[in-house]
Amino acid sequence: MVLDGHFVGTNANYRVYCFPWSAKPGYRPAIAASAGKQDTVYASWNGATYVASWRVLGGSAANHLAPVASAANRAFETSIPITPRPYVEVQALDSAGHVLGTSQAVQPR
Repeated sequence: MVLDGHFVGTNANYRVYCFPWSAKPGYRPAIAASAGKQDTVYASWNGATYVASWRVLGGSAANHLAPVASAANRAFETSIPITPRPYVEVQALDSAGHVLGTSQAVQPR
């Protein structure tokens, strides 16, 4: 669905105005990670309009992480396979590679 509109109250105006829209949510990107022979990291940031790609950081401690993978942003949620790591977090990147936001660090489960 691209647009869903309806009349409110007694307003019977048939005109619809669409404008360019951009957003950077006031909260961190979301992360989930599943463990296995190959871990999978799931990244999402509902409402963010400038996320071009995701960078996955991984390491032995939540405060000691380094880049381990990246992937282009794909729709609402992006899944990224990685070599197992005890802790992971994701960074949302714009088209120039600048960090827009960073998730919390989590342990794959």
